[in-house]
Amino acid sequence: EEIAKLKASVDDKERQLAASAREYDAVCTELAGLQDKEKQTRESLDKAERRQRELQDELARLKSELTARTREYEALQVDSSKEIELLKRRLGEAQAALDGLHATLRDKEKSWQAAMDKLRGESETT
Repeated sequence: EEIAKLKASVDDKERQLAASAREYDAVCTELAGLQDKEKQTRESLDKAERRQRELQDELARLKSELTARTREYEALQVDSSKEIELLKRRLGEAQAALDGLHATLRDKEKSWQAAMDKLRGESETT
């Protein structure tokens, strides 16, 4: 009877050991799965961090380019404004010269008309 109890106890312990071994295998399998997920997560995180750095570099490059182009635009605006003022001044000078030529032409026309009138007057008296 005692041997039967011991045998039953050994059988019970073997069942417990087998159950523990199955539980241990399940935990090891779950742990391996979690380790794989952790590795994948780290790889994804590393990839996301690299992409973020690339995007930050691209953003910095674009900001720098925008700043440079803004300066170029502002310089062109200043140059254009100066050129417009120069052209306005030249236009004014040209208009003044043209007005002077018109005045000279009117004076010459009056002189010519006076000379023609004088010649007509002399030819009528003779």
